[in-house]
Amino acid sequence: MKLWISLLVGCMAAAPAMAADPCSTATVSVTITDLKLGEDSLAVNGTWQVGGGAVGVLMDFRINNARGPIESRSGTSGSWDFPQLELIDKSCGYYELRITAYPSVQDGPRLIHCVAQGSSIPRPFQISCAPSVEIVDCQWECGGGEAPQCSGICSASARLGRPGYVPFWGVNGESWQQGAETPSEGPWSQPVTCSPGQRISFKVRDRNGRGLWSEVDEIGCGVTE
Repeated sequence: MKLWISLLVGCMAAAPAMAADPCSTATVSVTITDLKLGEDSLAVNGTWQVGGGAVGVLMDFRINNARGPIESRSGTSGSWDFPQLELIDKSCGYYELRITAYPSVQDGPRLIHCVAQGSSIPRPFQISCAPSVEIVDCQWECGGGEAPQCSGICSASARLGRPGYVPFWGVNGESWQQGAETPSEGPWSQPVTCSPGQRISFKVRDRNGRGLWSEVDEIGCGVTE
């Protein structure tokens, strides 16, 4: 019995000690400072910070759980920026950008990304289902005198949403009148009259006048785009 105990103690003494978890104290935080939606991409930026012995960060970007870029940075804090984060799905609707950050620790020659210590932050955004409009050009003839007036022909176009579109023209965002060429997919030309300092306004409603309104585009009276 004493022999077996001696052998057991000897084996325990010879066994290597359990290595400490290099990620046990690592911490991380990440923020989304700003998000702007473009036509085919997002412009998004923010900050990150690590602690507890971490020497860097690994960031995973996803939109509706579809994986985007994975980025690694060294240091203990900093900012990140994607001026054009591509939108794979450009359909209108609600989406969520989610960024997950993991602290990175140095363990000898190894750089370890501590996935169990990750921190995640979401930012919802919406791709509008409404149409988009633009006043492309106006050609003017403006008179002088005490009450000058400008007469012209303005051209406008629409896209997105659900064609056909019903166009409406106004002055200073008021006195809306339906354009003559309805319904259609544009572009449209419209005779307009205004006074210097006023604005010619344009908008459409899609689905042949039964759907969503666009935002309003405007051009100054007597101004050529």
